[in-house]
Formats: sequence, structure tokens, C-alpha cells
Amino acid sequence: IGYPVGASDTDNGITITAEAVMGDRYNAAIVYTVCRDDGTALLPDGISAESLLVRGGGTDVQILGGSHGGSWFVDEVPDRIQFVQTVSSDQELIGAGATAEFENLYWWDEGKGESVPVLEGHWKFRFDLDYEDSAFTLDGGQTFAQNGMTFTIDEITLSPVAIKVDYSVDQEVEW
Repeated sequence: IGYPVGASDTDNGITITAEAVMGDRYNAAIVYTVCRDDGTALLPDGISAESLLVRGGGTDVQILGGSHGGSWFVDEVPDRIQFVQTVSSDQELIGAGATAEFENLYWWDEGKGESVPVLEGHWKFRFDLDYEDSAFTLDGGQTFAQNGMTFTIDEITLSPVAIKVDYSVDQEVEW
């Protein structure tokens, strides 16, 4: 349901492609596909996508400001896996440039207590976060009290990838 990207890189017969991106002004989810160019099974028997780890920078969004996110692997399509990465920022993401960089995919071996390389390679490519803001805003005005302070919700913004709550407090927080 995201906006198509189509940027990719290939190393050691394995291609990683940024398939789609979706989100709102400050939050995005990017879906990557990982597959072998010869169409053979990507992972050895007994290794699930959910146990994979990746090294490298992941998705670096070229903005001034702070950002954070999370990621996970999904194994729902035969002969390929998907890697989903979320990015949240204090600056607008729509239209920003992004660089994806991944180095090797690892499997977490519980018995050994360490990561073991499963797919070796280095993939790096650039793309733009071009997508439409999918958020809508709910009115605020509700209040609640906590720790002797009164909070007023100014607005709530909802999108398929995030919930943002803006609020005001009746006094300064004493740390």
C-alpha cells in the first residue's frame, strides 16, 4: 500500500530493493525485499526470517535533526524475505533523501549465543522518500491529571505508521 521506490543494489548474487515507502510528515515505514538473483531459496532450512539480523547503517535519512526507528524481517513470500524499517524524526521526512546501507545478514544462533553469517554482501543505494502524507488529525481539548499536573491534549495525529499526541501542561515539570 506504499508508494513505489524501486532502488536497489546487488552483491554476491543477492539483491536488496527498496520496494515501497509510506507514512506521514514525521514518520515513515520502508519495505525492502531481499532475494537471490537465480531464484533459489534465500535462507537455509531451519532458519526463519524472524531470527535474522543485519549490520550496516540501515536507512540513513539525510535531514538535520534527530531520528530513530526500528526494524524487523518478514518471511511471507516464497524465495524472498522482506525487511521493514521505520523512521521517526523531529523534521519532515517527505521528500528527504535516504541512503540504505546493509552489510551481511546474520542469524542469531541461540545455542552458541552469537550471530552467524547467513548471507554475505555489501549493499548501498540512494533514493528519495517521496510519498503522500497519510495522516489525519483529531481534535484535542481533553484534559487529565497526573502527578499533580493538568495535561491538555492539543491534537492527536494518526497515520498507518504512527500516533502523535501534542499536549500542554499547566506547569513546568520538576525533574
